[in-house]
Order: sequence, then structure tokens, then C-alpha cells
Amino acid sequence: MDQITLFGEDDEEPDKPPKKIERELTPRQLGVIGAQTALARAIRVNGFSPDSARAFVLNYLSIHGDSWSEDVVDAAAASGIEGLSTDNAKSWGGIFGGLGREGGPIICVCKDGERRKGHGTSGARKWALRK
Repeated sequence: MDQITLFGEDDEEPDKPPKKIERELTPRQLGVIGAQTALARAIRVNGFSPDSARAFVLNYLSIHGDSWSEDVVDAAAASGIEGLSTDNAKSWGGIFGGLGREGGPIICVCKDGERRKGHGTSGARKWALRK
């Protein structure tokens, strides 16, 4: 059976990538691992609260309607609400992904927007409350 070492599992160097991955991973799997790593670090280092983040996303979308994830994350950072501060916005990927899973309360309505923080690359996502 293939075994994958996730980022952050090594107690000696929790923020360093593993030295070895047992099998080839798809870009999506690597993205999930990266999001998990960023979220775990934000919780440990910044006191990031996934529950507060999920509540913020739902509240923001109910007030502002369809919104780009970058705008939601920027608004969360500017809000000053305890538990929403992080030094790595990638930690929000798991928040949006979890809320947007099949049957979840939000839905991705656009996946090819231009990223403001990604040097104009495509892939920014716009989210809406599921109706």
C-alpha cells in the first residue's frame, strides 16, 4: 500500500515539506496537501479559527452576494475579528473547499478569474451561497 507523508507531520520540522513522498501525486493532491499544511500552521502559529472563518465566509456572501475568494479573505483580514488573522492566505483554501463540497452551503460559480495576488494568473474563484 502506498503511503504519503503529509506536510507538518514531522514533529522535528513541522513546517518543512517531507523529504520523501512514496508515490507520484497529482497536482490536485499536492494542492490539498498544501492547503492542509497552511491551515494547520495558521491554527498553530496565528491562532486561526476555522469555525470563525467559515462563519465569516457565509456572512460575507449573504451580505455581498457572489464574491471572489480574494475579496472575502481581504475583508476578513481587515475586519480585525479574532481568529481570522493569518500570515498565509493559502490557509483559507480549505475553508472555501470545505464549504463548497457537494451539498455544502456555497458553490463556486467561476473558476477562471484573474488572481490579483497571483500576478494576474487565472484560477481565481468566485463563490455564491447555494440556493
